[in-house]
Amino acid sequence: MRILIMESKTDESNAVLPPDKVTKRLINSSAQLLNKTKIEPNIQITDKENSIEKIFLLLHHEKGHDFSLYKLNPIYRRIERRMKINNIKNIKDYVLYLQKNKKEVELLFENILINVTNFFRDIVAFKVLDEEIIDPIYTKKNPHENIRVWVPGCSTGEEAYSIAILFQEKKEKQKKDIEIKIFATDIDTQALAVATEGNYPATISNYVSKKQLEHYFTLNREGNTYKINNEIRNTIVFSEHNFIKDPPFSKIDIISCRNSLIYMTKELQKKVFPMFHDALNSGGFLFLGTSESIGDFLNLFDETNRKYKIYQKKETKVEDAFSKGNLI
Repeated sequence: MRILIMESKTDESNAVLPPDKVTKRLINSSAQLLNKTKIEPNIQITDKENSIEKIFLLLHHEKGHDFSLYKLNPIYRRIERRMKINNIKNIKDYVLYLQKNKKEVELLFENILINVTNFFRDIVAFKVLDEEIIDPIYTKKNPHENIRVWVPGCSTGEEAYSIAILFQEKKEKQKKDIEIKIFATDIDTQALAVATEGNYPATISNYVSKKQLEHYFTLNREGNTYKINNEIRNTIVFSEHNFIKDPPFSKIDIISCRNSLIYMTKELQKKVFPMFHDALNSGGFLFLGTSESIGDFLNLFDETNRKYKIYQKKETKVEDAFSKGNLI
């Protein structure tokens, strides 16, 4: 019996050999292949992944928050920043440093939560929100009714105050006294402390109109900070709340969750969007950041403004959408 040996890229391909020479030829061919192939075990990546997993466990143990379903690249950039500040070059060494230093765990946690925010961030989007959502909602409400807004991931409060100002302007224009209640939540207690204080640097004049500054803020004597006025402050309840795992608010007319979802994996978003749907009143609205979308959840929300990411709740039960295979 003779056996056909396939050896690509050699002059001896399709060689026909007797059985007693097959084993020797296979061994020689394997050795040649190993010599030509440069094998580089991905130890660095494995170490990085293992170290990040340990960091997530430390953060969860110390702060009670699970970052494992967040996108890794933004978080790793924050980790690298803390490593550079502490002059630590190896992530395994940084894990050891975290294990011995609870203060560093706190600082990393705060660094991960940093979210760039401003009053009326993306002014055109807020203009659209005012004209297409806030105005019709306020117009339809009767004086004995109220309007409930939820701002999850509110950070230092600028977004919540911006919405409160728009509603206050509507109240003054329509001369109709409707109670506005805004629930602004976050897991960052330091950011919430800033929001609760309502004291902001004078540079907010770059984002807030002169009229709004005069009506809804008080400039301090030194002229370097603005403090939000009580009529706006009293419409907002700031509280520590993790919208990923804590029970959601209910009977909400508008949810404004801007620039938080971009840091979450699809797996985590599959938990968040159905929860938002349940929290909203019939016909309630969801306002997202310009880099965000509802993805696979068009069975739960209608797209009312594609460019500025405004969606309206559909009268679909979440369990029905899942049972019909409409949610991926």
